Amino acid sequence: MRIIAFIMLLIIYLINSGQLTTATEYAKKNPAIATKYIGIMLMTMAVILALFAWLYRRQLQRGNPHHFKKTTIHN
Repeated sequence: MRIIAFIMLLIIYLINSGQLTTATEYAKKNPAIATKYIGIMLMTMAVILALFAWLYRRQLQRGNPHHFKKTTIHN
């Protein structure tokens, strides 16, 4: 399952990179289209961040040897 999630993360990242490249190409010729591609790229980046956070949370739930987020900090 982790391999599939990692491959999905990589594919979405490559799509996002392609959207940024396309937006850069249209920046001088047609700024309106470039703005749309940048908006789509930002939404795709939000999906990437959500997927990364989900994967990280699952990893911490499975094995958390340093007990991240399970101990409190006392002053």
